[in-house]
Amino acid sequence: MVISDFFTSDDTSLELLTQLHAQRQEVIVFHTLAPEELDLPYEGEFIMEDRETAEEVVVHADEFRDEYRRRLAAFCDRVRQSCIKLEIEYQQLRTDQPLDVALIAYLEKRMAL
Repeated sequence: MVISDFFTSDDTSLELLTQLHAQRQEVIVFHTLAPEELDLPYEGEFIMEDRETAEEVVVHADEFRDEYRRRLAAFCDRVRQSCIKLEIEYQQLRTDQPLDVALIAYLEKRMAL
């Protein structure tokens, strides 16, 4: 079981999934995202800081929101498609939802298959 936000500056986490698949491990990915990462609830002008590089960028929320959502959707789809390619089960989780509820929902879905 891999629980990650997959926010890395390189493909290290996806390489890990490839290695686990090559070892014929059964892998389940829980892709965690915070509500503010999914919804970008900010208004007006604010500063975003890259946690990897500490670079700061001034962002106008209303102008950037659609582009941000497009980029996030592409990022999430890339992770999901990588999992599908490796025959790895993928489940996106919000950090504002209890982990036990998410795991139970996943297990119920899996039992129904």
